[in-house]
Amino acid sequence: KSEMVEMCKSIGNRIGRHCRESDNKGILFSIHNAKNRVEFLNVLAESQFRTEVSYGEDFFKSLPDTPQWEEYKALVSIFAMNSFLYKPDNKSTN
Repeated sequence: KSEMVEMCKSIGNRIGRHCRESDNKGILFSIHNAKNRVEFLNVLAESQFRTEVSYGEDFFKSLPDTPQWEEYKALVSIFAMNSFLYKPDNKSTN
């Protein structure tokens, strides 16, 4: 289970960082709105061309073909949004 969380975190963080840097939430909304496993996979496939984020084979091998796929989607979405919202503090501390 922790491996799944780490995979989703890695993917989500890279997607979120791309969305923050490009100031575009489109992929975030598409992930959130995916209604089934195939639609989620299509969103990842389409986003890969825009983000240049590669998804490891292990992620796809572990993505279940059961309703549990929604857990993966939710985790990717959460980590992507967290990364999108992250604003590095540009102030230096003395």
